[in-house]
Amino acid sequence: MRLELEDNTVINDPTHSQVEKVIRSLRTSGRSFAILEKQPGYYMQTVKNDDGSFTVEYQDGSLEQHFESSYYIYVDEVIEILLQYLDGCTNWKSRHVWKQIRLR
Repeated sequence: MRLELEDNTVINDPTHSQVEKVIRSLRTSGRSFAILEKQPGYYMQTVKNDDGSFTVEYQDGSLEQHFESSYYIYVDEVIEILLQYLDGCTNWKSRHVWKQIRLR
């Protein structure tokens, strides 16, 4: 697993505390997004919006399997989702409504 930041900083095998610190620092650190990647094509990413909410997206392999949260999520929930993803847990999928994004 790797955590990549907007400024191309990469943290290999991030810990829970590193993921939390990065997400809490988005926008205040000059970075607005972060990507947590399992392997190419399998990742979760989040961006902090101007109003303080976050948009979360994930992709499961192909562009046809790219989804976005259907509502804005706030920092504690984003951290929980990313930590579950980091741990290989899939509970986050059923706890949220996701809409498919057409990327082409």
